Amino acid sequence: MGGVGMVGMGSINQAIRSGTFITDVIAMIPERGNHVAIIIVVCAMAVSTGSLLVAAAGSEENKIDGGAPCESAIFCQGELLNAMQLSIDIFKDSKEFVDRPLKASPEEVLKAFKTPSPTGRATREQLNYLLARYFAKVGDDLEKWIPEDWTEPDQDSLLTRIKDGALREFAFALHGTWKDLGRKTAASVKEFPDRHSLLHLPHPFIVHANGEDGRTREQHYWESYWTIHGLLISEMYSTAKGMILNFASLIDRFGYVPMGNRMYYQNRPHPPLLAAMVHLYWHHVKSEANKDAEAFIKTLLPVITKEYRFWMTSRVVDVVVDGKTFTLNRYKGTLTKPRPESYREDLDNVKRAVRQVKDLAHRKSAEEKVYSNIAGASESGWEFSTRWFDKPSAIKSFGDIRTEDIIPVDLNAFLCLTEKHLAFFYDILADDKTSKEYSAKAVRRGNAIRDVFWNATHNMWRDYDLLHRKQREDFYMSSLTPLFAACSSENVDVMSPDFLQRVIGSADVQKLLTYPGGMPASFINPLGTCESCQWDLPNFWPPLALFLIEPLSRVPEMFPVARNISQKVITALYREEATMFEKYDVERVGMYGTNSEYTVMRGYSPTNGAVLRILEIFPKLNGPLTNEVYEETEQADHHPNDFSKNEYPSKDRQMALKSSSPVHEVPSPAPESKSSAFLRPDKTNFPDKPRPTEEDRPTISVKRVRMDSSATVAPSAVPAVPAPTGRLSKDPPRDGAQNCQSSLSISMLALLVCVIAMLL
Repeated sequence: MGGVGMVGMGSINQAIRSGTFITDVIAMIPERGNHVAIIIVVCAMAVSTGSLLVAAAGSEENKIDGGAPCESAIFCQGELLNAMQLSIDIFKDSKEFVDRPLKASPEEVLKAFKTPSPTGRATREQLNYLLARYFAKVGDDLEKWIPEDWTEPDQDSLLTRIKDGALREFAFALHGTWKDLGRKTAASVKEFPDRHSLLHLPHPFIVHANGEDGRTREQHYWESYWTIHGLLISEMYSTAKGMILNFASLIDRFGYVPMGNRMYYQNRPHPPLLAAMVHLYWHHVKSEANKDAEAFIKTLLPVITKEYRFWMTSRVVDVVVDGKTFTLNRYKGTLTKPRPESYREDLDNVKRAVRQVKDLAHRKSAEEKVYSNIAGASESGWEFSTRWFDKPSAIKSFGDIRTEDIIPVDLNAFLCLTEKHLAFFYDILADDKTSKEYSAKAVRRGNAIRDVFWNATHNMWRDYDLLHRKQREDFYMSSLTPLFAACSSENVDVMSPDFLQRVIGSADVQKLLTYPGGMPASFINPLGTCESCQWDLPNFWPPLALFLIEPLSRVPEMFPVARNISQKVITALYREEATMFEKYDVERVGMYGTNSEYTVMRGYSPTNGAVLRILEIFPKLNGPLTNEVYEETEQADHHPNDFSKNEYPSKDRQMALKSSSPVHEVPSPAPESKSSAFLRPDKTNFPDKPRPTEEDRPTISVKRVRMDSSATVAPSAVPAVPAPTGRLSKDPPRDGAQNCQSSLSISMLALLVCVIAMLL
C-alpha cells in the first residue's frame, strides 16, 4: 500500500510541474483502485489549492532567487553581464548588450567566456571577440512590420473632421508613422527563448520610437494606453486588439504585465491599464452588427481579474488615517541588484549613495535597499522623478530614494478605474452580483482617495508619505489622475462642475497654465541634484495633459477651459514634419526635454496617440497659420466619444449573454455598501461622466486665437474635505509574501496528511 501511495505522489508531483495536475491525476484513477484514487484526488486538490494561492500571492516573482529579475546568467545576472556592462568603451548604453540575441546556446557562450586568460580577467579584446562570435546585432530578433489594417484616411475618417488644413495634414502625418513603428518578434524568439532577452509575443505591435536610441525596441506597457488610443482613432482595430492580446499573454505568464517584453523586466510590473485599454477597444468597435466587442470582454475578463489580484496581493499596504484603515497600493521593487538595462548607471548611483556607510554588512543592506527602491521607481513608469525621493527639492544622492514608503495617488486612481471597468464589464455580461462587488470596491477606494490623498488647502490630491505619516508637499501631474479616472467618493462627485471649478482654480493648476511650452510633470527642477530625474521641470510629457483635458471635456461648463488648454498643447507640439518627441521643454516651445538616462526619443507613439486624441476631441482648434482674430459664435466642438444611448445591451441581449456566461470567481468579495449605487454602471456615471452631446453643450463664444495661459475658472463653494493627518497602523502592512507563506503552509499541511494516509 505504501509503495502504491508513493508512486501516486510522484505522479502528482510530476503533474504539478507540468501544470496539468488535475487532468493527469483524474487519469490515474483507473490504475489505482477506488480507495487510493480518492486519496490521490484529495491530495491533488489540496496541493493545487495551495499552489494556486501561492501563484496568486506572489506570481513568478517568488521563483527567482538572489534579487535578480530572472535566472539568465547572461541577460539578468552573472560574471559575463558584469564584465560586459563595465566595459565602458564597448557600450554607450547598458541596454545595448542585454538586447543582443545569442548565436549559440547560453551554455556554449558561458563556456567560451570562462576560458582562462593570462590575466585571469577578460580583456577588452576578448570581450569584443566574444561579442562578434556569439552575439547577434541588436534588433535581429525583431522584424519590421507594416500593419495590415493601415489605410489612407478617407472622407469618413475621424481625422478628416479636423477643420484647420495644417493640423489636418499634421494628423495625417502622425497617422502615417504607424507604418514605421510596426514590429513583430522573430520566429527564433519562440524557437530558442533562452537565446533572447526578448519575450515572444503572439501578435505584431507598435513600438514607442523608431530609431537607434534602443530604449523602446520592445512593446512597453502603461504609455501604450495612448498608443492604442491613437490606433483606434486611426481605425486600426486589428493592430490595437493584437497589442491588447499581447499584454494579456504576459499576464497569463507572470500574473502582471512587466514594463516591457524583456526577460530582465520581470518583477517590475507597470501601472495596470489593461482594463482601460479593453474598454477603449470595446467603445470603438461596439455595434449591433459586431458581437466581437462583447466576446472580447468575455475572453479577457479572467486575465484582467488576474492582474487586479496581483496588485491586491503583492503591492498592497494598510494605512490608518484619523482612526480609519484604508487598503491601498504602492510600488515596491523586489530587485536587490542593478537593473540589467541600466547596469552601469545603477552601480554608479548606488556606490555614491552608500559611500558613507563603513560597516560592510550595513553597506550591503543599504545597497540592496537602494536597488529595490530604484526598481520600484521603474515600476511606476516615472523613472526617475523627484517624486520618489525623501526631500524632492534637496536630493543628495540615490541614497535618498524611498519609493516603497510613498503611496502614489496615480496607482490607486488607476486601480479605481480598473474596479469601475470590471464592474462595467460584468454588467455588460449580466453578472449583476460580481458587478456590484467591484462597484463597492471602487466606492471604497474613492473614499480612501478622498480621505488619504485629497488636500483641502491646496484643492488638489497629494501622494501619501508612509515614513512621515502625512501627505507629501509637492504637486505632480500624477496628482490629477483621480479626475482622469473619475474616481469619486460617497459624498463628493469629482466630476461635478463645482468640484472641477475648485480644482481648476487651485494654485497648482493655475501655475501649470503659465508655461508656454506645455505642462511640466512637476514644479521642481532637479538640475544639479538628480540628472536622471526626467519626470520633472522642465519636461512636459504630452499624454499627461489628458489627465486634465479628458475630464474637463466631459462636462459642458468646463468644455471651454479644456479647449483652451488643448489649444496651448497643440500649438506647442505642432511640427510640420510630424517628428514627435517623448518629452518637451515647457520653457522653450517645441524643443525636446532634458534629463535622461538615454538619448531623447523621436517618433514617440504615445505622444502621437495623445495628439490624435486631443484633435479628436477638438477638431476645430487653430493651426499655426491662423493669425486672424475674430469672434465666432458656434456650438462647442462635438465630442466624438460621446456615450451612445445603446451603451448597454438590451435586457433581451443581457439575458442571452447571461445564459452563456461562465461563473467568475472574485477574490474576497465585499458586501455591497449602501452607497454602491453611486458608482454602479449606468447610463449616467460609468465608466466616466458622460461626455456632453451637441445638444447638451451650451452655445459659447469662441475666440479663435492661441491659448491664453491666464484663463481661469473661479473656484466655487464645495464642501471642504479635511486634509488627512494620521498614523500608520501598528499592524505590519499586508504583503503578498505573508499571503504566500500562509497558503504554502496550508498546502504543506494538507500534503503531509495525505502522505500519512497513504502509508497506513
